[in-house]
Amino acid sequence: MRFKVYSFFITLSANGLLLAGNPFAISTARVLENSAASRSNSADFENIVNPVLANTCAPCHNDRVASGGLNLNLFSKPGSIAERRESWEKILQKLRTGQMPPKGVPQPPEGQIDALIQFVQGEFEKADRNIQPDPGRVTARRLNRNEYSNTIRDLLGVEFRAEKDFPTDDSGYGFDNMGDVLTITPVLMEKYLAAAERIAARAIGADPLPKKPLVAEYHAKNKTIRRPDVSTIEA
Repeated sequence: MRFKVYSFFITLSANGLLLAGNPFAISTARVLENSAASRSNSADFENIVNPVLANTCAPCHNDRVASGGLNLNLFSKPGSIAERRESWEKILQKLRTGQMPPKGVPQPPEGQIDALIQFVQGEFEKADRNIQPDPGRVTARRLNRNEYSNTIRDLLGVEFRAEKDFPTDDSGYGFDNMGDVLTITPVLMEKYLAAAERIAARAIGADPLPKKPLVAEYHAKNKTIRRPDVSTIEA
């Protein structure tokens, strides 16, 4: 019995791997699922929304008599909920507050308007869930002078006083480490390049820097650098 159960799980796993490794099968399944959902949505729209629009609203809101500038013949398809959402929201507001249908007009059977409101509101919520989130612009950050000095010290074991070489950092709300105000000016970029050469020369003990690359061992534990023999470096 244990062997049979084990084999059963192997079979399930193999089928799962086969499906996971077959993009066509996955995409086909999604297409079929979306198609079925679309058919169901169209049927619900026909059964819930259109009876109210056709029998109660259309006599006053049609191609010929568009009371209030509203022609509900443009709202007879499920796609209109997304395409004309702003107008649908106004329609729902009128229905919720009892402004529509007006008195003296044949009223729909009890519960039809509530069902319409619930259905359309549900479609709004579905559309909102499917919207791709937009996190907005991502600020490109740089280190301020203190952060730059600390990073160089921790990374290379070199003491570099950025406050002496770099321009004063801009500040916002009393802070000088806010990405929105820490811009990179041409002057600061030149300072960065000059500082990089000096820091690299101090880090490997070769000043000026050789034209060809060299390797220097860095021991992170005690923040020391094993200096290479500069005399053996080809300039």
